[in-house]
Amino acid sequence: LFIKICETNNWEYQIYGFEAHPDYCKTISEKYKSNKNIQIINKAITDTPGKIKLFLANSNGGEGNSIFRTKNNVTDQNVIVEGIRFSDWIKKNIPNFKSQTNVMRFNIEGAEWHLMHDLINNDMYKYFKVICGSTPDIPKVAELRDKLSEYNNLLIEHGIIVHRFTYVHETRNSDIAKLIKSK
Repeated sequence: LFIKICETNNWEYQIYGFEAHPDYCKTISEKYKSNKNIQIINKAITDTPGKIKLFLANSNGGEGNSIFRTKNNVTDQNVIVEGIRFSDWIKKNIPNFKSQTNVMRFNIEGAEWHLMHDLINNDMYKYFKVICGSTPDIPKVAELRDKLSEYNNLLIEHGIIVHRFTYVHETRNSDIAKLIKSK
């Protein structure tokens, strides 16, 4: 969806996609290998860098895997993956991050809790022109269920609006092109 928006508006773009599961990362990388503007990174977004368990979901196409064992729909079956702090990855890989137009879209099965804390603690959230996602998966993770209000308050306190942008019911999405042009 984002590629279409960029191409329709003749915008140059670089997409960095993160997929924690090695097999799904290979599949996605293969899908976009002909597009030099897309890089798929085999890492999980977490609050502590290093090896981490990715618990597998019984779902179609690998959707729903989570770094949280207590997330609904996941099983005890897991793979060990590399976890990173997103801010660390940005600092290491995007030297002009603060001076370019940044758009972030996430759906990370409860880890949005870690992502937002990381971006706020490192004062990086303000360098995203538009932040997109879907309904947070925090309530689907037993150890985070009571954190949804805190998460929402954290977003409000820092003026962060997470715009709807997903392939499910696309007509309900925010107008991302308009948001990018307006900011």
